Formats: sequence, structure tokens, C-alpha cells
Amino acid sequence: MILRPSAPAALGSSTVHPAWPVIEHTQNNRAMPCWIVTQPDHAALAGNIAANLGPPLLDPVDPEIIQGIALHDEGWAPFDGPMPARDEELVSFFDVSADTAATAWRGSIKRAEAEGAMAGAIVSRHFWRIASMRIGQGKDGACEIAMLQRFVAEEQARQERLVPGKRQELDAFTDVLQFCDVLSLYLCCGATQDVSFAQQFRGVSPVLRRVHDGVTADAAVCRFEPSPFSRSFDLAIPA
Repeated sequence: MILRPSAPAALGSSTVHPAWPVIEHTQNNRAMPCWIVTQPDHAALAGNIAANLGPPLLDPVDPEIIQGIALHDEGWAPFDGPMPARDEELVSFFDVSADTAATAWRGSIKRAEAEGAMAGAIVSRHFWRIASMRIGQGKDGACEIAMLQRFVAEEQARQERLVPGKRQELDAFTDVLQFCDVLSLYLCCGATQDVSFAQQFRGVSPVLRRVHDGVTADAAVCRFEPSPFSRSFDLAIPA
């Protein structure tokens, strides 16, 4: 689950920060009480974002890819579905065990693969990248690292089976998924900083700036430089 403090956030500075550490900071330094956003709902928001991508920075996204993005965290439903008890400690997605994560990843990949070969392949590649990064962080024990290494090998084989000879296309679509994923997480977690994104589209990395119309960070418009969208639009998510 993604946690979002219910109290209005302080205004962010004009300094541009990488988006991922900003999101991680909100999950490690959360205040109570907070809103809870489930992983499947966050993924559905990422799918809505993908559906609005367009020129000049990107081409419109294929419906199968949009559906894969919208379902990329569906495997978390068994873990995020039950509402926590009032006195139960809330656990962010950053804090789950490697075993829980891998179980959710496999469920997500299986669900996306039902939508099409490329949809399944990009979700597989997404979690292949995350598992590879987690192995390098050294946060898990030897048994967990061995399990993650098996996961990486299995998913590499899956990608080669699903979309043989399409590695460049696979990586490009996975970049789109991960951009939509991180933007959705940013919107869900309550961060207020101006942020940059690691993904590049036509040689450009988008930057999101908060244009404040009031005294709190919630009264703000999100504006990209340059914009990956061809028009303005509104988004909503259950919490």
C-alpha cells in the first residue's frame, strides 16, 4: 500500500529533486493519520496517465500497453485488499519482505500476460529491473537474495519467450510503464517537491513543477517541462 499523510503538506521548495527518493522519503517519514492507497488502485491511475500521453514528447500509447500498465500491480490485491485495524501498524510497499514482493510481482505479471504478450513482457521487465535493483541494495539476507536471483532468471526467460527479438521495443515500453508508475506514486504519496524523472523520451527527461495557487501544497497545479501530455486533464483515485 501507499501511505499519504492526511494533514496538508508543507509547501515544497523550488529545487528539483529526483522523484524516487522523494517518494521513498514520504513512506519512511509518514505522519499519522494517513490515507491508504492500494497498489491496484495506484496502478489503475498509472494506466489513466498512460492513456493521456502524447505528442510531441511521446507517441500515443497502444491500448494493450495501457492495459498492462493499469494492471501492473494487480498481484498486490490479496495483500492490500483487507482494511487494516485501527491500531494495526501500516506497512508501506517499501517495507514488505522480498518473499511477499516476489509473490505479488508474479501475480501481477500473470494478470498482465492475460492481456497480451507485450503487456505481460513489460510488467515482467518492470519487476525484473526492481528485483535487480533490490539485489544490489544488500537489504536482504542470503536466502532472500537467492530467491530474487531465481526470480530475475525466470523473468528474463519469460521475456524472451513472450517477445523474442523485441528487446529494444520492450525496454522502450517498460520506460513508459515506469514513468507512469513513478508519477502515479508521486501523486498518491502526498509529496510536494518539484521532481525530475529518470526516463528519457526523445532525449528529454520530464520535470514536474508545482504551481501554487494557495497557501498549502494541496492547492497546486502539476505542470511538466516539457509536457509528455498533449492536453491538460484531471485525475482522481480512491483512498
